[in-house]
Amino acid sequence: MKEEYKGCAMTTYFNDQETDLSDCYVIFENERKDVHVHYREDGYIVQYTGSEVAPGHYELKCVKGSNGEASLHEENGIMVGVWKECGNKGAWVIDLIK
Repeated sequence: MKEEYKGCAMTTYFNDQETDLSDCYVIFENERKDVHVHYREDGYIVQYTGSEVAPGHYELKCVKGSNGEASLHEENGIMVGVWKECGNKGAWVIDLIK
């Protein structure tokens, strides 16, 4: 079964400052064992894909648009985690909105 959240709000943090508020969409598959996060950055689509490593905890790799890895923890409709991309590190928060 697939769960799609197409109207999500994503906030990213870099150097301890809020740097971006973007639209994104999140897809859960395989009874929430797999997750896909899609968003636009500089006109390009970026896609992170990952799997659940513990209940509600996901490890992701960027498979389209950049070279990165990330983690997310989902609880009560909010996903929070960290990312590392092209030598930069930061955090992100995704508000899951259908």
